[in-house]
Amino acid sequence: MVPQDNQSEDWGEDNANAAEDMLRTVSQELQSIKDNWLNDIDRLRGEKSRLEAEIEQMRSTQQQLKSQQSGVLTQTTQGDQQQVWAQQLAGILANHLQERLRQQLSQSTGEAPQPSATPGESTENTYRILSSVDSTLSTTLKALQQDVSSYQSALAQQLGRMQTLEQQGEAILEALVSRLKNHLKTAPAPRPITIDTPQPRVEAPLPATPVVETTPQPVAPPPPITIGRPTLNRGFWLILMSSLVLAFQNVVTKIILVKKPVFILGSLGGFVQPTAGNALLILLMRMTIELPLLFFVARLLYPRAWRDLRQLLNKSRRKSLGWLLGTGFTLFLSQFFFYIALGNIPTSIATTIFFIYPTVIILLDWQLFGSRPSLSLTLATMSIYLGVFLSLPFQQGIKDSNLWLGITTALASGISLAIYVILSRICAQKLKLHPLPFRIVDCTTILVLSALSVQIANMIPLKILVSNVPPNMWNSLWISTGILAVATLLGLVLNHFGLRQIGSPIAPMIGAIVPALTTLLAWGLIGENLMPIQAIGIAIVTLWVLGISAENVQRMMAKKPAPANR
Repeated sequence: MVPQDNQSEDWGEDNANAAEDMLRTVSQELQSIKDNWLNDIDRLRGEKSRLEAEIEQMRSTQQQLKSQQSGVLTQTTQGDQQQVWAQQLAGILANHLQERLRQQLSQSTGEAPQPSATPGESTENTYRILSSVDSTLSTTLKALQQDVSSYQSALAQQLGRMQTLEQQGEAILEALVSRLKNHLKTAPAPRPITIDTPQPRVEAPLPATPVVETTPQPVAPPPPITIGRPTLNRGFWLILMSSLVLAFQNVVTKIILVKKPVFILGSLGGFVQPTAGNALLILLMRMTIELPLLFFVARLLYPRAWRDLRQLLNKSRRKSLGWLLGTGFTLFLSQFFFYIALGNIPTSIATTIFFIYPTVIILLDWQLFGSRPSLSLTLATMSIYLGVFLSLPFQQGIKDSNLWLGITTALASGISLAIYVILSRICAQKLKLHPLPFRIVDCTTILVLSALSVQIANMIPLKILVSNVPPNMWNSLWISTGILAVATLLGLVLNHFGLRQIGSPIAPMIGAIVPALTTLLAWGLIGENLMPIQAIGIAIVTLWVLGISAENVQRMMAKKPAPANR
């Protein structure tokens, strides 16, 4: 029995030792598997970082290839460049893949499993590693392929744009060269006179009377015009005829107010007395005829006149309408005073006194805008006042009330027109309105003011304010005021086309001779004679007004840049 017990005890001890050995072996196997997995994870992490580094290197290589694109494009076509680029990229990727596979295989063979691992497990680990590397490389290649495709499309677009720009540049150069050739072929031998028409100033035109008002020129300057001698001659005669029409209006107004021996027609005129009420009535009748005709003329000369008038009702322009109505009011006063002056003193004298308005503009510019007059303008102002003094008709008698009424109203007319010019200049800056719509607004304002003034004046029991027309004179009065309205529009049209021929800087110099033209017409048509001292005074005023116009032209041309020689 004892041997059997010892044998059973020995067998139990052997079993326990075998179990411990087996457990130890299993623990070692598990530890080796764990170590292998940890090593694999570390290796894969390293591979991941190396792959990321390689991807960055590939991107840098791609950027270098992109930077070398411009040099390659000059040597090859677009398709050849893409093929070269793809071959270079494929070679780089193949080299990188080959190097990576070598590293993976060397690592997998160098880090073989522990002796306790079986050959099957080692092969399985190797396949698993290779499949992981293969999937990673496939993903990387797909991403690179997408980037390459996007860069390829972007390059194709840029190449298309470069080709389009190149074609456009070639077309522009060809057109420029052909234009220069045509210009050189068609250029005449004598170089034409080139005048850049500057933005006209409001005070440039010098009207003879307020019958044809000074209107602001278009704010937008016209394009430069090239004129020759025939165009200058044609424009000169148009402006001269416009000035002659102005002088003719003064004579017609004189005939309406005072009976005169008219050339060929005999004794004619004196349809109404030269009172304030009759002056308002003449102004009302003239505007009643002139305004519809002005609408028709504006439609022909400036089709956008109605659009400009509607734009005056916009909120942005309503604040400036007060200035525009102010110009109409001052022009109304100027014409009203001038009609009274023409009825009380000779036509040429009234026109000469009226032409003090350029000097008043100079003084207003100095006081309001700080534009100090030059020495020549100061001398011109003093000389004009001297000429006006010499032209005064003191032979009527210094105590004649009509003489002083005519002188005072002529002075008031010139001062009112000077204020009108200043306000017109402000309106031109604020409203930027074409002169024809501007003229329509002025005439409408004068029509309304004259109608209201006639109604109010007839309510006041003063003989000088009441309009009184003999019954047999209405037809003659309507015909004469119709002649005034038509002459006004004729002067406007002639002035419009004359400015287009010679430009606004030259026109005021021609308009400065209106006092002399008025004197000649008054002498030839109605037999108004002047004393030599009065003729000298009118000549002084005419010459110095011409000098002021010439200096204004020089100042305006000096502000413009010198035109390039063509």
